[in-house]
Amino acid sequence: MAILKKLYADEEDAKNRYEFLIYLARKTEKSSKTETNLYAKYKKAFWVGLAVTGIQQLTGINTVSMYSPIIFGRQSNSDTLSAVMAAMQVLFAVITPLFVDKFGRRTIFIWGAVICSVAHLLSFIGYTESAESTGRNWVLNIGILIFAGVFNSTYGVLTYDLLMTN
Repeated sequence: MAILKKLYADEEDAKNRYEFLIYLARKTEKSSKTETNLYAKYKKAFWVGLAVTGIQQLTGINTVSMYSPIIFGRQSNSDTLSAVMAAMQVLFAVITPLFVDKFGRRTIFIWGAVICSVAHLLSFIGYTESAESTGRNWVLNIGILIFAGVFNSTYGVLTYDLLMTN
């Protein structure tokens, strides 16, 4: 208070400044307590969001998106397959939000993981056998298309929905 009295000629003004500084100090102290309580309050949502975004990257969508045109390029109808894949991705991304309230995010995420795993298995079978038979190329293509569509209807769209609503 003595320093404020030296800075301000009017004692009333110095007293008002002093009370304001005390008010700010108390407000800052309360807000720091609130910030530590925020983590406790949203701890589960934080870890669920972190896990879902991690799983989203571990599904392999970047690899599928990168190499599917090359795999489709082995065939004469590669442009058609790429167009079908793009159309499926857009279609599934638009349709999924309509079903979130009906089925719930958790159910959609679980079924999406199961179907993506089956699609990866189909792609694996088709890729390992594709050199021997042209019929196996269709197994590979169907696996890629199913994965791309299901990913965009589950982890592609709902991850952002989950992170924005929690």
